[in-house]
Amino acid sequence: MDILFAASEIAPIVKVGGLADVVSSLSKALRLLGHKVTIALPRYKALDSSGLMMARRLTPMPLEVDAKV
Repeated sequence: MDILFAASEIAPIVKVGGLADVVSSLSKALRLLGHKVTIALPRYKALDSSGLMMARRLTPMPLEVDAKV
């Protein structure tokens, strides 16, 4: 199964709270079960020097915001 995590943090590089730990450990556990896991994060400056594998091609993901909400 192909799984995509879209998150704002990942341990230990960008860690503010518990989400970073969950994204990191759950993605590792799923990979050990044979799943293909991709993690999408904002491109923080800390990621540039972290050694994480970065996508060679990034697909823009435009988001529309409804000001009425």
